[in-house]
Amino acid sequence: MRDCEKCWGTGKEINHLQLGRHARQARERSGLSLKAAAKLLGITDSYLCYLEQGKRGWSKELWHKASR
Repeated sequence: MRDCEKCWGTGKEINHLQLGRHARQARERSGLSLKAAAKLLGITDSYLCYLEQGKRGWSKELWHKASR
């Protein structure tokens, strides 16, 4: 059974803006460019930019991939 896209099965709504900020800080600390990080995640750099700005919602799978 798939988890709810809004809460990932936690029962609490996910703050995508906060996740995006966290992801951007982690990416910058690791020295990865937006383009390089997007390539590693298998998404476009423009989509990653939207995710980091909180304009799009992270999927549970993509967040776990990004947070490794």
